[in-house]
Amino acid sequence: MNKFKFRGVGQGLFYTGSLMHGTYNFVYDCGSESRNFYLKKQIEEYIEEMRDSINTKPHIDFIVVSHLHKDHINGIYDLLTKCSVDKLYLPYIMGDDTFKRFVLAYIAFYDLEGKNNNDFGDNIEEDNEQRRRELYKILKTLYGIEENRLDINTQVIITGENNATAPIEFCFPNNKKKYWEFKIFQRHLNEEIISDLNFEIKSLMKKCGHKSYNDSDIIDFILHSKKKIEELASEYEDIFGRKNKYGLQGGLNISSLVLVHYPQNSVQDIEYKYYNRLKSAFYYIDIYQNSNKNITVLTGDAVLDKEFTQALDFINDEENKNNILFLQVPHHGSSDNWEYINNLDLHARGFILSFGLGNKHGHPHAKTIYDLRDKLYYCVTQDQSFEYIID
Repeated sequence: MNKFKFRGVGQGLFYTGSLMHGTYNFVYDCGSESRNFYLKKQIEEYIEEMRDSINTKPHIDFIVVSHLHKDHINGIYDLLTKCSVDKLYLPYIMGDDTFKRFVLAYIAFYDLEGKNNNDFGDNIEEDNEQRRRELYKILKTLYGIEENRLDINTQVIITGENNATAPIEFCFPNNKKKYWEFKIFQRHLNEEIISDLNFEIKSLMKKCGHKSYNDSDIIDFILHSKKKIEELASEYEDIFGRKNKYGLQGGLNISSLVLVHYPQNSVQDIEYKYYNRLKSAFYYIDIYQNSNKNITVLTGDAVLDKEFTQALDFINDEENKNNILFLQVPHHGSSDNWEYINNLDLHARGFILSFGLGNKHGHPHAKTIYDLRDKLYYCVTQDQSFEYIID
């Protein structure tokens, strides 16, 4: 049995997969912008599901972080410390260390504690110096910006630092025949834009009174001055954000890694469940047999425009586009991200919308819901989860 689940964490994404009754386990994103209760509860349930013994850590073969926004990453460290994780795939942050430190600072402070800290009444005790410092340290050390690594035995792979990432394969333990295949796709930004961004960052830091651009200066921004980090964040948005002077679409979302996975055998029995987690009530259960390739496409907050050639070459392949089992609609159903998906003319059996009820962003957009009106789609929220099994 192979079980996969979009877990109800509210405004965020937490997807888990288990092959051959837990022989091989993987995770795509683990985060939430909603109350941490939902995320912590789902992490606890996931760990309990995988636990063989009270004395052993559950084992995860790999984790893929699509991109570094809070609602996709802020549960990752719990998984790294509470589970034994072989590999962690992170998106490539281009540019020199000054740029890397700035992006991590922006994410760790402004996106986490600044503009989003009132969305769902997050616990006020989490807005403290120690939490910001620790999150910054986690992100920075995972990206190898300092020599002292975190006390974990996980191999960190920066996806996109080189060319295409090699496919991940899971084989039958007895005969080594391929059982399941995974592909990770990434895109690149124009290096000229990154160079300009580095220049603007250094200029702005100089205006804010810093004569150097080392780690202590960045820490000062994070810990001691919301006004300064908001100035930096404003510059970041101007160059790299959704409405920027370079015409980029999607801001940091465009760095999202896309993960696709599919079985190698030609005929599978497929069962899927759509249910209310809080009420333990099943809304919909379906069991059927399918001889297609049965591809799952996980998009994070990716922008699947013509520049994302790696993902589009795979999805637009005639065999693949007609054999998609489930596709996660990117960016919680945002109209801009959905537009590119809608233009691909995919024949997916079902679409997954992961979002938080009552979120301030207006996700999912009304147009996305309208376009999905004659298709099978399932909403994953604080209350609802979606699970499917392929045998």
